Amino acid sequence: MALRRSGLAQGCPAWPSDPARGRRDVSRPASSSPGCDPIRDRAGRSAAAPKAARGGTSMAGGSAGFVVAAHEGPVWDMQQGRPTIFKLLAEQTGGRIAVFEEVVPPGGRTALHIHHTSDEVIHIVSGEFTVRLGAASHRVTAGAWVFIPRGSVHGWRNSGSEDGRAHFIFTPADGARTFEDMRHEGRYIHEIDEDRRQMYFGRHGMELVSRDWT
Repeated sequence: MALRRSGLAQGCPAWPSDPARGRRDVSRPASSSPGCDPIRDRAGRSAAAPKAARGGTSMAGGSAGFVVAAHEGPVWDMQQGRPTIFKLLAEQTGGRIAVFEEVVPPGGRTALHIHHTSDEVIHIVSGEFTVRLGAASHRVTAGAWVFIPRGSVHGWRNSGSEDGRAHFIFTPADGARTFEDMRHEGRYIHEIDEDRRQMYFGRHGMELVSRDWT
């Protein structure tokens, strides 16, 4: 099936554009859920990632491990009202695993896509989502876990009437690196130049399959 060229390059889940095209609403907390208030500086930029535990280094250097508190982790507003909170960065774990959290407004969704280099696990923390795995769609709610093996077609959307929250776990971490890299742009995803998006999307083994699915 041929795909029309659009603002999102091949290899990335698609997110709807923000019609207001405004800057990030830094007055809005990243999550209304208790214990989820990511650190930001006064300009609304993401705070630095948490440091390794005392006496440790990066995992690649042989760390004894580290702790990330509930309020810690750099934040990227993927679009207005859709913050992504990075809890474990690939660079912190030596590429073994990466974890981020999203708060997703009703209707927020991805395209059908494939991660060729990582397995993915989704943990639904709150809200109601529809997850597409291959040809089957599944309704999932708070407490559900979803396993997505690398190379398989999948997508998801918030099919509820309220904001939903979910954790996304990639192992190895390559599948999360696209978003970790794009956060440094400091803009909504649709505001990033198309050529730069294509560069990010093509870098870490992601493939767009279709924007239209039910």
